[in-house]
Amino acid sequence: MGARAQDGPRATEPVEVQATSEQTPQVPTDPNPAQPATTEQQESAPSAARPAEPAPEASPQPEPEPARAYTFGVGLDLYTRFLWRGVSFGEQWTLQPTASFAAYGLSVDLWASAAPDQSSLVDYVGITLGYTYEASFGTFAVTLADWIFTQRYTAEGTVETGAPYLFDFDGNGNGSHWLDLTLAYTGPSAFPLTVEFGVVVYNDPDHSLYAGLRYDIDVGAGFTLTPEFGVVFGRSARWYLTDADPINVTNCALTLSRTVALGHGITLPLSIALVVNPESERVHIVAGVGVHL
Repeated sequence: MGARAQDGPRATEPVEVQATSEQTPQVPTDPNPAQPATTEQQESAPSAARPAEPAPEASPQPEPEPARAYTFGVGLDLYTRFLWRGVSFGEQWTLQPTASFAAYGLSVDLWASAAPDQSSLVDYVGITLGYTYEASFGTFAVTLADWIFTQRYTAEGTVETGAPYLFDFDGNGNGSHWLDLTLAYTGPSAFPLTVEFGVVVYNDPDHSLYAGLRYDIDVGAGFTLTPEFGVVFGRSARWYLTDADPINVTNCALTLSRTVALGHGITLPLSIALVVNPESERVHIVAGVGVHL
């Protein structure tokens, strides 16, 4: 290792020895006498001969931040036309502010839709209570939404605007409050199919019943393609605008969407959808953009 090679034995020169009356016997000498170890040799000695140095103490790792038990968000979306489950709620663009709070599977969502033409049945506020249960095989959700319309039907069947509506709990399709109960299941990430059933349980004489399917497809570059199909069972004169046929196809849609992260928790959702309603024989192309945080 770092030790120098030692010199080999050398031949000794003859030495004249004087004769004496008594000769002392000579002791043979070692041609390679032991030499004291050099500094390099001491440094190259095996480490086992050295006392073990104590291992340095590991620096404490910072503890990960615990996941928050609640989430809160707000947003504002602009759509070129407001459609819900394939049904058009006005022939104009609409602004939709939102606010949401969720904790331990429970959620409260506030939602509204506002358009410039108040005579169209598009302006209303929604208050949704929900519960979500996540399992390894999918997610179950139940929601109860109170859709509070600023416009309402009169007993004569006309649309009334501008009248007080907040405490108008009249039923049979004449009040401002419509309660919609929805049950949904979404499969795991390997097969994210969503199945939902919705029924209007209050203020709808027909108790309109809707069933829908949708499937999210990751098409790359952050885009999601979502085909959707929905039907209404039986007559829904004031909600889905269907006749008394047993099955009415109201929603055949294909949506391309992407959410762009702007930093600091701000996102920009973008979407464009092709929506066909065979029941009403109408087709729409709807674009949307929003800001959420």
